[in-house]
Amino acid sequence: MAKLFEIVLKVEDTDVIGALRVLHRMPWAKDIEADFTQLLPNGQGRKRQGREPLALPPPSRANRKPKKTTKHGGETGAKFLLRTLGANGPMTQKQMETAFERDGRAPGSVPSSLHLLQHSSLLKKADENHLYALTTKGQAQVNQKKE
Repeated sequence: MAKLFEIVLKVEDTDVIGALRVLHRMPWAKDIEADFTQLLPNGQGRKRQGREPLALPPPSRANRKPKKTTKHGGETGAKFLLRTLGANGPMTQKQMETAFERDGRAPGSVPSSLHLLQHSSLLKKADENHLYALTTKGQAQVNQKKE
């Protein structure tokens, strides 16, 4: 095993947490120890005699907040728009916003859903009247979900 060298790092009090997070992400940082006794009045703190040094746990998905579930049974705005266009045919953006409002969705999220569908080649502008229609790939996906 390679020999470990001890490096002392001094950081401003406002950047301590950020520095520790960066150090924990580094694969070469083997043992991180932080002494916070300086932050306590008169440097008083419990001494950890005969114990392992304090360190932050490695970042993991278990420590993160759970993702918020959607109000619409897990159906994203893009999936809703895909289903709506499959049922109703070509629509303008205003008609899509109205459909979003009827379903209890934010009408302001229509442009991002349009972008996602266009980027996935499921949606295209049908003509210069600002109508959007499904591509053959999009229509195939709608038909596949119906079956």
